[in-house]
Amino acid sequence: MTETLRAISADLIASIQGLSKGRFDELFSMKDYHGFIKSRFPDEMLRATLKPYGYTPETIQIGLVQVDTDLSNEIHFHKKAHAYTVVLGEGEHVEGPRDGLIYKDGVWSDAVPHQEIDIPPGTPHTFSVKPGGTLTFLSVQTPPIEDTAGHDDYYHPEAFDYMQGELSTK
Repeated sequence: MTETLRAISADLIASIQGLSKGRFDELFSMKDYHGFIKSRFPDEMLRATLKPYGYTPETIQIGLVQVDTDLSNEIHFHKKAHAYTVVLGEGEHVEGPRDGLIYKDGVWSDAVPHQEIDIPPGTPHTFSVKPGGTLTFLSVQTPPIEDTAGHDDYYHPEAFDYMQGELSTK
């Protein structure tokens, strides 16, 4: 799973790098999701990229995520979704990480450009910034963490304790 998500991420980053800044800004409009500012990739841009991997825009969720506020209290996990993220920078038409932080499995680390983070189901994680910071990353998740029926695979730690028997954190 990880290798496939990594390959899809690399293909999408190459696509972003091939866009002009104007076209990039035209394609990606950001919306709030649990404090994270997100933009989905347009379906027409995804279909050709995903086809060789056997995915469609309905079976995988891909987006750009920007963090510009302290979200250290948004430690969460996904019960079903496997996520793969890549920190973006100037080559992808966004500001590189400035005072960006990544939390995974109880450890905080500084975000660096093109850092890859594999997040299997059940893994506590979040992305945050120090005051005045910014962090933008590509997120590839399957199955999607939010669907058209209103289901949301986003759980806070108090739910983790409740669901511990069903999940593995590794």
